[in-house]
Amino acid sequence: MARYEFYEIRSARNEDAEVGPDGRALHRRSYICAERGDLNLFAWLDADDGLVVFQLLFKEHFVSWSRQGGLEVGVTSRHALNPFARNRGEGVRTLHGTDATQAAAILDAARELLAQSELPPTIDTAVRSALQ
Repeated sequence: MARYEFYEIRSARNEDAEVGPDGRALHRRSYICAERGDLNLFAWLDADDGLVVFQLLFKEHFVSWSRQGGLEVGVTSRHALNPFARNRGEGVRTLHGTDATQAAAILDAARELLAQSELPPTIDTAVRSALQ
């Protein structure tokens, strides 16, 4: 049994198409973890429900993957290790890369979280494969 279960947050924004890097329409899906309020997953799907981009956020860390750009790991502007943050609790989060040692630790933590998680079936295999 999974320790963490994600469910989709339905909103009007999810129904609006965004333009992907290749010019095709993408639909955003927002998922939140029922057991942890700091654990969120955003996925952008193409017309065939194929995963094009995802962002996993937890404890102000992020792991992002895209078909075109691959894997990126770092911290948000609200993380204590981000030297550019002034008012960490305010405003929109921005994503910032980090050094290789910290990136490896974040990626390991993300893998551990996913090992204990039940993801929506439409994205489960693709997300897990991207983090191998």
